[in-house]
Amino acid sequence: MTPKQKRAKKAQLIGDYGSHCWWCECCLPAEKLTLDHLKPKSHGGSNSLENLRLACFPCNNSRGNSLYPPRRSFAPKSVFR
Repeated sequence: MTPKQKRAKKAQLIGDYGSHCWWCECCLPAEKLTLDHLKPKSHGGSNSLENLRLACFPCNNSRGNSLYPPRRSFAPKSVFR
């Protein structure tokens, strides 16, 4: 994906789901959210909107290329404000 395509997909996802992490539900400004693949590209996932969700960096990073939700050992929501 080009940077322009990433910005467009992020804007669409914010419009659809709001400006928060799909996994821990913390509210963040758009520039702090990352694009996370529900089905990772390494498992055959695509860059389609149906396969993308917004995630905070800790959730996206801890999930890696797993097919499962992230494992978190720290408190969600208020930590990132």
